[in-house]
Amino acid sequence: MKNVILALILFTMALSAQPPYQEVQEKSFFRSKYPQKFPLLFRPYPVYQDDGRYCVYFPVELQHKFLQFVREGEHYTSTTEIDVNIIRQDTVLFTNRAWQTVAETGGFESTLSRSLFHFAIDSLYLPPGEYEVLLKYRDLNSEQKLTIKQRLVLPKVEDYYAFPPLFSRPDAPSQQQFSFVGGAPSPRFGHWDFDRELGFFLQTWRKDPSLPGKIQVELVNERREETVYSSSVALPNDRSIDFVRVTIPRELLIEGVYRLTAIYRFGNAITQHTLPVTVTWFDRPLSLWDPELAISPLQYVLSEEDYQFLTSGEKEVQMQRMRAYWKEKDPTPETPYNELQAEFYTRVDSTIALFSEGPMLGWKTPQGRIYILNGPPREIDDHSLDPVPNPYLRWIYYRDGKRVIYTFRAVDGRREYKLTDMAEETL
Repeated sequence: MKNVILALILFTMALSAQPPYQEVQEKSFFRSKYPQKFPLLFRPYPVYQDDGRYCVYFPVELQHKFLQFVREGEHYTSTTEIDVNIIRQDTVLFTNRAWQTVAETGGFESTLSRSLFHFAIDSLYLPPGEYEVLLKYRDLNSEQKLTIKQRLVLPKVEDYYAFPPLFSRPDAPSQQQFSFVGGAPSPRFGHWDFDRELGFFLQTWRKDPSLPGKIQVELVNERREETVYSSSVALPNDRSIDFVRVTIPRELLIEGVYRLTAIYRFGNAITQHTLPVTVTWFDRPLSLWDPELAISPLQYVLSEEDYQFLTSGEKEVQMQRMRAYWKEKDPTPETPYNELQAEFYTRVDSTIALFSEGPMLGWKTPQGRIYILNGPPREIDDHSLDPVPNPYLRWIYYRDGKRVIYTFRAVDGRREYKLTDMAEETL
């Protein structure tokens, strides 16, 4: 008993020391801030059972860049230990679930990805009550640890119960423990990825299956006060537990804040769950988050007159013109994702990473301009460190049946390059 009490004391101290759980954190890029998903996402999700208990699932997503991968033959693996501790607030009930999970990938680049997440899930049964949940993450390939907390309320159910929506990824493989969802459940509940279809899962329980049941779902763009999705489903009358899957096409989800509402009707009774959902382009090129970097590189693709018009007026006016320009150039206007815009600013990001020197940002350099206009060269002929009077670097592209060669003169070793020649050869 003393050991149990000591464990409870230590657990309570650990809970009080944890910061509030968050799905998104802010990062800095030059003068701007941009959102990024927290590298460890976790949400307890209860599913009511006929015996009066809940099967509580613990879906976890771990960002690849956050994990420590080691090479094993042709693959890279990361082994993680997850320990979920649960305490019921009005009793001395203390329980936990611990498991190990292994992430595996075939390429080194994917081990550094902020977009890829490893999914893990486990579950346990709990009676109704109010709980504090403490998740402890430990990377077994390194010393990295992280702890986050959640509050879990499992109400006593009498005649019926309607569960809040659980997000899911319809395009991901189904998980064996959660196969009734379709796709993979997601621990996120307030944010979603731009250019990705949003799935969610609704569960209801009725003591009397013959009680008429209906679920109405509505997604509203809050800025426009526009309903972008609406559906209604009648529940069958031959079972107590029902699962409803909903998928919202990605074409309907532009960036912004939405209001997701699920209305449950059981006979004459109505229950409603409403939650805000922010759709964010988390993979947006970083230069698009900074107004200066979003506008200035356009001088390479606009006429002098058009660029002067773009850069006149207040900054917000300039940004509106910039967005209008890319909307006009969008090769797939039927979708919210603009491939041409994404490619342009991905190149801007690359020039900043590759060619910046001191206060000179890479996009302003001769190499940066050629890279933005043409992308990475097909071939590189590098003689910039040769012991010759005029060391040089050549970038070679192939397009329209021609071999195009850009020659840069190396100045002060490799600290600066000046474009000295552009030649075309017919193939």
